Order: sequence, then structure tokens, then C-alpha cells
Amino acid sequence: MPRSESDVDVAPGPTERRALLGLIALAVVLRVAYLFEYATLPFWDGPLYDALVYLRQAEAVADGRHGDASLLAMSPLYGYFIAALGRAPVVVAVVQSAMGVATLVLAWRLARRYVPAPFGLVAPLALMGYGVVQFYESKLLSESLGLFLATTTLVVAEAARRRPAGGGRLLFLAGAVFGCAVLARASLLLLVPFVLLAEIPAADSLRVGLRRALLTGAGLFGVLAAHGGWTYAYTGHFVPVIFASSTAATTTHRTWDGNLPASDGSDRRASAFDVVAQAEARLAGEVSPARFNGLDPIGLVTGAPPKLARLFSDLERGFDYPYYGERSLSKSLAVLPLSFGTLLVAGLVGLYARWHRGLGRTLWPLLAFVVGVVALVVVFHPSTRYRLPLVVPLAVLSADAVAFLAGLAPRARALGFGVLGLATLVFSARLYTYTPARPGGLDRILATACRQAGDPICEAHHTARATRLEAGAPSP
Repeated sequence: MPRSESDVDVAPGPTERRALLGLIALAVVLRVAYLFEYATLPFWDGPLYDALVYLRQAEAVADGRHGDASLLAMSPLYGYFIAALGRAPVVVAVVQSAMGVATLVLAWRLARRYVPAPFGLVAPLALMGYGVVQFYESKLLSESLGLFLATTTLVVAEAARRRPAGGGRLLFLAGAVFGCAVLARASLLLLVPFVLLAEIPAADSLRVGLRRALLTGAGLFGVLAAHGGWTYAYTGHFVPVIFASSTAATTTHRTWDGNLPASDGSDRRASAFDVVAQAEARLAGEVSPARFNGLDPIGLVTGAPPKLARLFSDLERGFDYPYYGERSLSKSLAVLPLSFGTLLVAGLVGLYARWHRGLGRTLWPLLAFVVGVVALVVVFHPSTRYRLPLVVPLAVLSADAVAFLAGLAPRARALGFGVLGLATLVFSARLYTYTPARPGGLDRILATACRQAGDPICEAHHTARATRLEAGAPSP
């Protein structure tokens, strides 16, 4: 993509550089405060849900058991990541927080290509104000690593498009980085075709676009093929990412009610180890791979509208750690005022603004993430973890939105900022007044973490408090 009159020099001036450094310093302070607050909760000593599988992965890696079923059932690179950091939750959280700060800078770089100073700073501000990003940095979950690598992919690919010779090596590198992102967060696999196809309309010609898509794909599939060879050497199974599980067959079934039931047909809730058990069965040759690949086509179609409504709703939905509950316990998390609804509204305005400026071609790499997440949610289920890759494109486009509104005539500018400000106030009010459906839900989760940590006194305290809240009794 050659430079045009609409491109902006990304080199910051002294004022912008100081502002960016100030923003980085604020992000660091918030994260340090948050980690100190998080240390008072039992989750590092009593990890839950998927974190337990990732810890098993890290233990297997440390023991040299590279063919362990856990590494073939869930995002394998994250297990290696934890192992490299000594399996210490505190160290993992600190490193992921550092990656979160780096992601803010990458978002600024993406935005600054197309908006002048100081509007590029809107992107990292929007990303920093959305507390979910910081929330996942403290967890033994692969979201932060996946988001950092996916954002790096966008930055490297953008740099490649500006090279006179086409940036072939950079495109290959961008693909390789995204391949690592997929291995770090396997749900990103459904974004792969859209990320590659986005290179075609983003280019000046079909020939150039195809060449870029092929180079990016070479890097991406090279990484996945290397991982497949690695798994084959240890298990006799060529597994480029992970084994297919029964999850998609469940979430596309016409009778699916939005919950994740256990794969054994019982009434219990699904466990992260269910997919590990399925991988163990595959390794033992007890189950045919075809069992895990069946989708219900009718259920896929009829279930799409409610899934998409939840995907783009302002509420955060998860099957694991409680975001809203943790906001009530952490001042440094609660101070972050933005919700997904604000990012979505600003992102839509920014999308129109960039298209209006004749830069529609630059939108394709960002829209690839949006379309990919839509496909992911339609096949699986809407959750905060699955929609997290949307936040970087939305934050980047928020900078376009503010720059666009600032350039309008005075009356239109006042109206535009007024509407955006009102939307932000409404969504933030909903965020701060959110009432959990289960009053004792947070304490039940804390009690489970305390039990995992081997602290019966803490478990009893939270269990008793949950019982009081669920009975409608006031807390002492």
C-alpha cells in the first residue's frame, strides 16, 4: 500500500511523545496497583477452570512430556509460555501486564498512521479504559498473549504494505506471528482465512494482493506445520493447532440453551478437562475423529441471531472468572470507565470516518478481525474471551472517530461529541450499576478458589457469605 496524502507520519513530535510516555506511565501505575489488589484474592494460589489445564501443560513441558493430551486439547503455546516463566502465577501476571502496556503502544502506532497528533492517543486511551483487557492480564489464561501477538501481526503487516518492494519478508513475519497467536489462543484459528483474504482488497491490484496473501499464508502455515510436525514426533498425530472437540457440535445444536454442558451427557457443567479427556481418548485410539466434527447446519443458522446479539451487547459474559465481581473488589479495575458498548459506538463512527476519507482499503485488515470473531461466535458461543480480539480494531477506529468529529463545523462538532459523550455516559452508568443475577455467585467462586488453595477458613467464610446473600440477608 503506497503512501498517500491521507497517510500521517508516525514519528511523534516532542509534545506527543511526552503525552504517550505519560499515558504509558499511567497504564503501568494502574497495573501495578491492580496486581497488588489481585494478590489479596485467592486466585493465584487457587487457579480455576482453563488455568488448571494450562498449568498441567506447563508441568508437562517442564517434565519433557511434549505429547501430553493437555497440549493437544488447548492452546499449546501458552503452556510453553507459562513453563518458560517458571510456572509462577505472579511472574506470568507481571509479564502479561507488560505485554498489555506494549499492546497500548501498538494500538497507538496503528491509529497514528491515519490520524494526526494528538488523536492517535485516543486508541491506547480507549484500550486502557476498557477494564476487561487489564482483567485478563492477571489470569493464567491465554487471552493477553494472544491479543498481544494478534496486534503485533497488524503492526508488522501494516509496515510491510508500505515497503516499496512489497515487504515480502515482513509479510512472512506477520504470518508467522499470527501463527504463534493461533497457537497461543486456538480460537483465533477461525480468523485465519479472513486475515489472509484481507490482504487482497487492501492491495493496489489483484496480483499484488494475492502475492501478499500467499506470503502471509506461507509464514502462518509454516508455523502451524512446524507445530504439527512437533506433535507427530511425540504422538504420531499431526496436529497443527489442537484436536477438534465436541464443543462446536454442542453449541450449534438446535436445543442448545446458551450453557456449556459436560460432554459425557451428565447434568454437570462443562469442565476444562473435558476436552483433555477427549484428547486422551483420541490418543488412545478409543474415539473416531469424526465424532468431534459434526455441526448442526440448521442449528448453526437459527442460533446465529441470538449469538450475535450477545456478541455485540454491552454486557460481559463468561464461563470462568467474574469480571463484574472483581470490579467490585478492585478499585484500580473499577476506576476504568469504558464498556464494550462505548468502544463499539466509537468504532462504528471511526469506520465511517475512514471510509468517508477514501481510506476504505485500509479497513480490510481490521475488519478481518471483526468478521473472524463473528464466525467464531456463530460456530461456538458468545463470550467476553471470544470477542476480545475485537477491542484493538475498535480502539484504533475510535481515534478515527474523534479526529473526524473534531474536523467538523462547530455546530456539527458539538452535536457529534455530544452524542458520543452521551452514549459513553449511558454505557458507563450501566457498567457501574450492574447487578449480578446471582447475589452469591462471586463468593461461590471465591470459595472454590480457596478450596483449590487449601484454605478451609477462607472457603468457609465465602461459602457462608454466599448463603447469606442468596437468602437475601444483609452482610455483617
